[in-house]
This record gives sequence, structure tokens and C-alpha cells, in this order.
Amino acid sequence: MEKYKCDLGLKLYKSKILYEDKILDKWILFSPNKEGLPIIINNDIHSLLNLFTQGAKIYNVINSLIKDANNTYEIGKIFSYIALLQEKGFLVEKPDFLPYKISEKKIKLSAIGVWLHITNECNLNCSYCFVKNHSKEIMHTDTFKWFARSLIDTAKKYKINQIHLKFAGGEPTLQISLMEKFHDLIMPLAEKNDIKIFTSVLSNGVNLNKRLLNFLKRPNCGIGISIDGYKEKHNIYRKFRIGGKGSWDIIEKNIIILKENGIMPYIMATISKETADSLPDLLNWICENGMKTRIGIVRETNCSWQNISEINKEYNKLCDIMVKAFDKALSLLEQSSVKIDLLDTIEICELHFDQPSKGLICGIGRNHLVVKPNGNIVSCPMLIDEAGIKPDNDLLSSCKKTFPFPNWKRQFINIEDDCLSCLWYPVCAGGCPVMNKFINGYPFTKSPMCSFYKFIIPRYINFYANKIIQAFS
Repeated sequence: MEKYKCDLGLKLYKSKILYEDKILDKWILFSPNKEGLPIIINNDIHSLLNLFTQGAKIYNVINSLIKDANNTYEIGKIFSYIALLQEKGFLVEKPDFLPYKISEKKIKLSAIGVWLHITNECNLNCSYCFVKNHSKEIMHTDTFKWFARSLIDTAKKYKINQIHLKFAGGEPTLQISLMEKFHDLIMPLAEKNDIKIFTSVLSNGVNLNKRLLNFLKRPNCGIGISIDGYKEKHNIYRKFRIGGKGSWDIIEKNIIILKENGIMPYIMATISKETADSLPDLLNWICENGMKTRIGIVRETNCSWQNISEINKEYNKLCDIMVKAFDKALSLLEQSSVKIDLLDTIEICELHFDQPSKGLICGIGRNHLVVKPNGNIVSCPMLIDEAGIKPDNDLLSSCKKTFPFPNWKRQFINIEDDCLSCLWYPVCAGGCPVMNKFINGYPFTKSPMCSFYKFIIPRYINFYANKIIQAFS
């Protein structure tokens, strides 16, 4: 480690906003409100951290260690250890406590996300799909032209140099020509203004041909494939509109073709109560194929969001099932024989492990544009059937109008429901604001998935630590 130069008179405190757990002879530390993934430290560094529990000056800690006959530290490295602990937020200059406080200051935006819903048409018939109107409406070229110019102008206005563009539907691969036209239109505008475009096609994975393969080979272009479980479990929901046959076999073959063409698909898995028991096999299959994934959970469980009396009971059941499924899946992946790239192989729901959420789990009402085929925008893909609003040239200003709820004005019934008093708030931010609004009447409230979050966040952190320890053993 590098030498650490500091004010020896500086008083530091062990953070109280800290998750720590011992695994074998190591310790895992994680600060939910600081940037960075969990780290692994040895007993000596952990003991050093604990010397600052009540607050202590660096000089006094060093002096006490020098005088300690049982000291096992290499004194020359102590400053570097203190630097590491301070950098990661485990040592702080002022005592910190819950509840968290949300700043009302505007968050500096580094990118714009665009969900371009180019068609409602789809060749599958998934019962839980948020697109209820499967018409053959497609986005018109005039809409493309206006939106592309406005998007680049908006990025320039806010000094944003990255746009993450998602072609969605419906099934966007049924309209490959539309994707080509829009991409051909926006790329020269972006290059002229030093704006980088990252493109993804959000597909059900059943429609693959040479034209699509060529499109996916364009620079910074990729494909996400939606999967609902492993093999026959996937086929419970993802059936063809005509004939009703399951789609797994075709998707599996198409993934092989994609990989043969140098295209690694991203797996967007959605798990329900009916498919949860296949999650271990699904994750194992994903990892064996070297793919990356985001594991989501079906938003609207058996009960309708309008049936308030059944909501709590149904979501409690859902959380219990998901706890068991995810625990079993992570236990399988924890085996030393399973090799995975930990950096971004598995994402879980909308949880933020390496970057605090700052009060919003996603870019809703801030920098995430969901564009309907007619050019109107809505706040979230789940609301694509709503009329939306006609945007003006400042697309981020229009984005804010679709969801005019300040995230710092949170609501809760009692202290047990106050998300800001929970250690994990920066990771989950209270969950999906759209789901919360449907169920609780306001977006920034306690999520019905809270008990699952409280289980999966520390469980995933420990899973991550175990795989790190394995990698360096």
C-alpha cells in the first residue's frame, strides 16, 4: 500500500452506518451510503477499525499500538490501513447516525436513458405483460426525426455526453428497419456533438435473422433477452401468440447463434411465484454460458393492485418464496467450482450495491425517457398504455412533468415504515416508486417487497465476499 500522509491529530470515528460480518478468518465491510463494492479485510485491520469506535486521534491510536507488547501490526502499514478505511467510509471525521437525510439539491446527470417503444406488436403472449394494447402501431419516421434532434439538443443543453438507447416494445425485432432508420439518423448527430450512444435491443429472443445480427454488430450495440425461468418454467408464461407453444428451445438456439457471431446477450430474467424454484438452475445456466443478468421479480402478483385487502397477504407470500429461491440460487453459486466475474455478472432487481441510490432507484422523472409510438412520453415502461404527455424540445424538463413527485418528501405511517431509518435505504431507496404509488397511493413509501430486500441485500453482500475469498485462496 502507498504511504499515507495525514494530520496525526485528526480525530476519526468508526462509522455507525456500516455492515460488517466475519467469514472464516476474514471480515467483510460495506458502507451502503458510500461509493464502492464490499471489501474484505483481515483481523488486524478490523481490530484497528474498532480502536476508533468511540472516536480517537490517529496519534493516540498509533502510540497505543507501539506500546502494546502484543501488537501484531506492521507499524509502517498502519497509516495505509487507516487511509483505506477512511476512503471507503468506514472511518469518518464526524459521528454518523441514522436516519439518512436526503438532499434537495439537484443531482448532476451524467447520462440520459431512453426507452424507445417503437411498436406495440409482439409475437408472444405473456399474461403479466404491462403492454395490454398489442396493436400494430409503430413509430412514424417524422417522430423519429423530431425526437432524435430534440434528444441531442437536450444532451447539449445539460452538458451530457452519454445516451443509453433501448429499442423496446412489444417486440422491437419485428421492426428492424425502424431501428436501423433511427440509429442511422441519430448517430451522425451524436458524433458531431461528441455524444456517445450505447444501444440495446430489448427482445424476447425468438426472432433472429442475418439483418438483426448485422445491426447488433454495430459499435456499442447489444441485445437483452427476456427470460422467465429455466426451460419448462420459462414456458409457463412466454408462449407464442399463435399456437401457444413455449419459446425456450428457440431462445436457447438463438443464444448459441448470437455467441457464435461474437454477440453476448444480456439476460433480463423475471421471476414469479410459479417460476421461482427454477432460479438456481437458471442462474447456473447463465453463468456457465458466460452471460450477465439482471434478476427481477414480477411486479403485480396474483392480486390486482386495485384489490387493497389482498395486497399485503399476496406480497408477503411472494417475498417468502423469493427469499427461499434466491438463497438457494446463491448457495449454489457459492460453491468453489462455480467461476463467475463478480463485477457485473448478476444484478438483483433495481438494487444499488456500488453506487448509492440518492433517493431514487431509477431515473424516473429525472433522466429516463419512455417514448410511445406516437411520440408522447410516460414516466415508466409499466405505464406505456397511458396517454402520456406531448414533450417539448427540452426532453428532461418534459421528463420531470411525467413524474412530478419530489423524492425527499417521503411518507410513512409509523417509524417502522420509515425507510430513512433503515441501513439499506441507499441500496433499495424504498423500491419501485410506480409500484409503491399503485399500492400505497404515493411513490416514496415502504415497498411491499421490503422483507425481501432486507434479506437479499446482506445475503448478496456475503455471497460476493465468499466469491472474493475463493478467488484469492
